[in-house]
Amino acid sequence: MITEVRLWREQRSDTQIGVNLYRRLSGQEQNLAGYWPLNEGTGLLAHDRRQPISAVDGQPVPIVARDGTIEKDTWSQIDDLPLRVLAPGIEAAVVTVAELNGPEAGLEVPNQPALTITTSMTAEAWVRPSGTGRTVDLYPVLSMYSGTKGWELRCGNGECSFVAAVSTTPTEVGARDLVANVWVHVAAVYDALRADPSFRAVSAPRGRDPEFALDLDVVFQPPKAG
Repeated sequence: MITEVRLWREQRSDTQIGVNLYRRLSGQEQNLAGYWPLNEGTGLLAHDRRQPISAVDGQPVPIVARDGTIEKDTWSQIDDLPLRVLAPGIEAAVVTVAELNGPEAGLEVPNQPALTITTSMTAEAWVRPSGTGRTVDLYPVLSMYSGTKGWELRCGNGECSFVAAVSTTPTEVGARDLVANVWVHVAAVYDALRADPSFRAVSAPRGRDPEFALDLDVVFQPPKAG
């Protein structure tokens, strides 16, 4: 299962990531390159819900939506994800998420120049991985990766990882030994000036109670083919 896929055109600090960890975005946040909450509930279209606001007059700015697609028309309403609607303390009784079963069943977004980020970026998502028996590179969440260049956020087979190969040799960083069917928030931060990307994974084993969230150990590993 997957929801709240976010792509930022900037390095997000741990503090910035933490502020929005348990809430839906408004879509008005600055430097948001793509926002797919995956809460449509029907169909194969994943809407890009960005809605930037002008700093001059406070009015919505027209955009070209970067809508994506999912492989299967499968949606679930769940009650164990610690995700609030907008304001702290306000939680939805149930949250609609995309249920992407099987390998290579992630969110597909058309290749657009605006998503070809080569300097700084952050990719985030809430995922509940359950796939087994295949390597993590066969479970893409959000990808702009050709196998030798680009970047990809992955989660499956007990792992979540991020591989980056924008101007250097591919490097992969991630977390292992994830518990199946437990929600995890993953966030990968890339800076072209650094040798390696950074990765943060937070597990929510007690369902809706963020108090019991656990930071998972991060490991570096050779990138798997993808």
